[in-house]
Amino acid sequence: SGEHFTLANEFVRMVPKYLPVRLFITYFVGVALLCAALSFAARRCVRLSGPLLAVMFASFVLMLYLPGVFKRPGQRIFWIVSMRETTFAMGGLAMFVYEAASRTGKFARGYAQVARLWTALVVIFFGFQNFLHPECKPGVPDLVLTPSWFPMAIVAGYVTGVLLIVLGVATLIPKLAWKSLSLVALVMIVLTIVLHI
Repeated sequence: SGEHFTLANEFVRMVPKYLPVRLFITYFVGVALLCAALSFAARRCVRLSGPLLAVMFASFVLMLYLPGVFKRPGQRIFWIVSMRETTFAMGGLAMFVYEAASRTGKFARGYAQVARLWTALVVIFFGFQNFLHPECKPGVPDLVLTPSWFPMAIVAGYVTGVLLIVLGVATLIPKLAWKSLSLVALVMIVLTIVLHI
């Protein structure tokens, strides 16, 4: 959310040119992300903020990233971002489903199955991206090279790739899904702390 305010001039270039008031849209998205985060943290209005966040991320995929996939299918960044943003959309829906279940006592098993399968496929895809491009920062795939100070950067890329592929496959097995996704989260948190903090 913060980057929509501090880097607004860069983000405004991502807004489709056919939309009016592109700078306003950039700031509006930043405010929307902040509001959703506060809603989730305070557990207030989640039944509204969850679906709205899902619609916003789905709109990003449809208007910004999927056109790139179709125009330049060989550029992997469009595939990466499309899958990442779709996962964010599903996360917004998951917050809605969880909140609704906590109030009604009924859990939407169908949504849980779809979310688990989608997440498994994304983790496997990210794993292959790490394995095929070990020179890039490990974790959520990117085009940015791993910093030179990072020890055994190429090895870290391969290890991250294999780990994500194995954990993604394990997520396809219902009995292993919770543990494997917890390990995926742990791997991503550790990589984020080491590489960025």
